[in-house]
Amino acid sequence: MAKNEPIEVSSLKVVLPFKAGNLPVVDPNNPKFTLRFPDGRTVACAVNAKAARRLAGHRGGAALQGKLISEKGNLVLCEAGFQLFEIKSAEVAVKEDASSE
Repeated sequence: MAKNEPIEVSSLKVVLPFKAGNLPVVDPNNPKFTLRFPDGRTVACAVNAKAARRLAGHRGGAALQGKLISEKGNLVLCEAGFQLFEIKSAEVAVKEDASSE
């Protein structure tokens, strides 16, 4: 492979984190949504209805994970889902810090 030659890929694994209180809203009845880059390019995404319902009732942070592919010139996030993260209360975090000393 020559220097600076493009590297061919068939897909990329994507992990997009969201902070607690700033989670996306995904309708469980139509769990398709679009991610948009600042330059206007978009990524078509879909999760299953159960994932959308779990996200709607979640208060912690989350990460959208999936396989990014190019399909007919469009970017598509396949096999997508949300990993949910729980919020540690301040009291629990203080106890954990004290017990580790």
